[in-house]
Amino acid sequence: LEVAITERARALEADRLAVRSSAVGEGPEGGSRTCAGQFLSLINVPVADVVDAYKQVVASRFSERALAYRISSGLLEVDTPMAVLVLPVIQARASGIMYTRNPSDPKNRELWITSTSGFGMDIASGSTPADLFIVSRKRKHEVLESHVAAKPEKLVMSPTGGFDRQSLSEEAGRTASLGAEAIRILAGHGIRLESYFETAQDVEWAQDDSGQIWILQTRPLALADA
Repeated sequence: LEVAITERARALEADRLAVRSSAVGEGPEGGSRTCAGQFLSLINVPVADVVDAYKQVVASRFSERALAYRISSGLLEVDTPMAVLVLPVIQARASGIMYTRNPSDPKNRELWITSTSGFGMDIASGSTPADLFIVSRKRKHEVLESHVAAKPEKLVMSPTGGFDRQSLSEEAGRTASLGAEAIRILAGHGIRLESYFETAQDVEWAQDDSGQIWILQTRPLALADA
């Protein structure tokens, strides 16, 4: 197994890899639980360390948090099988999270995009400042509101693996991390994802150094009662 993982990792021809968890079971009835955030994901892993990273991700399936989640949800272990995905890492100019509906008012005709410079792993926890763009769901995806946060630093890939925090100048930190055209493209992706999955989506995305938008992950969005 170690030989197979190492050979396939090298075949990706990438210096740095993401070793990510992905729960492929949502319970026997396919309920609304997604296991989101319960398992470990490691980003910027050197190819030489990919087997050790794989073991860490598999082991996270039996962490106290993951076990408590399964017990509280009434799920058996066999109800939540987990895959480990090994992927090339995108060098992120900006990244963030998109909600294809307003979580507290799903009937409202808007979607939300949070964005920060560099890698956005800390956005979901609220531990890093992020820009917020409230965008119309209509075809032109007009920006209805824009809230640009003061961002004193950004996460960048460390040469040895993992991440370093890089200070931003005051001007760079107060500049919007995502441009109008990228917002429009991202909103369009969000509408198509929602249409395909037939429910509102919670989407992780990144913009690379060339400006291209990448969808990293999408899952059902938890909504307030309409």
